[in-house]
Amino acid sequence: MIFRAGLAAALAFPAISWAWDEEIGAAAPTLNGHLPSHTSIYRIDLALRGHDITLTYHGQQADRHPQSLVLSSYSPLFGWQGIAADYPDLHFPELSVKVNGQRISSKPHATALFEGSDVTGELLKAGISPLRVTLTEDALIDPLSIRTKRARKLFSRESSNPDIAYPLWQLMYSQAWKLPDSITGSFSIQINYTARPAKREINTDSKVFSATVLTHCGSPDQVKEMLKDKNGDVPAAVVIETMKVPLQLANMAPVNTFLATSPAEKARPGLRLASTLACGPEEASLLGSPYLKSSKTVTNSVLSVLEIFVQS
Repeated sequence: MIFRAGLAAALAFPAISWAWDEEIGAAAPTLNGHLPSHTSIYRIDLALRGHDITLTYHGQQADRHPQSLVLSSYSPLFGWQGIAADYPDLHFPELSVKVNGQRISSKPHATALFEGSDVTGELLKAGISPLRVTLTEDALIDPLSIRTKRARKLFSRESSNPDIAYPLWQLMYSQAWKLPDSITGSFSIQINYTARPAKREINTDSKVFSATVLTHCGSPDQVKEMLKDKNGDVPAAVVIETMKVPLQLANMAPVNTFLATSPAEKARPGLRLASTLACGPEEASLLGSPYLKSSKTVTNSVLSVLEIFVQS
C-alpha cells in the first residue's frame, strides 16, 4: 500500500500540473441510425449548464404505421489515460436517451483490442473487466494477482516497479437504443451527457487567444473589454474551455439549432466564467457575458462553444 501511494503521488504530481494548463478533451460520439420514412427532425435545442449537455430534437412522424428506429454510438479507440487524467471515461457511459420524456435503456458493449486482436475474452476469463482502462489509480494491479498468463501480457511489465502494472489494451465502447415503435405525430428525442472540454491557459495578448476567439465568431477586442477587472485591466492570461457538441442524429439533415447556457451547479474553484462564445447564422457572433440566452446558432453537424474563465 505504501508503494502504491508513493507511485500514485509520483505519477500524479506532474500530470496534474500539466492537466490544469492543458487537456485535450473529447467530443461525445455521434448517434447513428436511419430515420424511418415520413419521419423528420425540424429543430434542435441545446442547453449547456456548466459541463452538462442536453440536446432536444423536435420531430414529426407522419406515418400511421409503426416505425422502427435504432440509435447506436461507437467510441474512438482509447487506452489508459493515467492516474491524474481529467477524463478517463472517454466512452461517455452516462449518455442517456429519452423519447417524449421516457428514458430508453441501452445495450452497451465493451471491446478490448491489443496488437490487432480482440482480447476481450482473455480478460473476462481472468476476471478482469475490459473497462479497467477507464479507471485512474484503480486501474493499477499487482501482476501476481492476474490469474492467466495470456491476460498478464496485457499489462505493463516495468522492471523498476515489479509490484504494479497498468493496462495496455485499447478500448472501443458501443451502445444501442431501440426507440418505441409507437411514435406518431410530434415527438422529441432528448440526449443527456457530460462534456469533456478541451482546456488550456493562454495569454490574452497571444495569437492563439485571438485565433480562438475569431474561430468562434467573436471579436478579440470586444472580448478583452468583457474581461477587464474593476481597475480596467485585462488579465494577462485566461483559462479557455472548448466544447465540441455533435448535433447530427441518425441521417437527419442539418436544421435550425438554438443554444442556451446557464450556471453550473457547482462553481469552479478559483475561476469565474467571464464570457461564452459561439457562431450564429452567417458567422454572426453569439457572445454571452457570461451566459447566452436562447440564440439561433450556425447550422452545422457540430457546434463548438468557447468558455473563457478568469481568476476569481
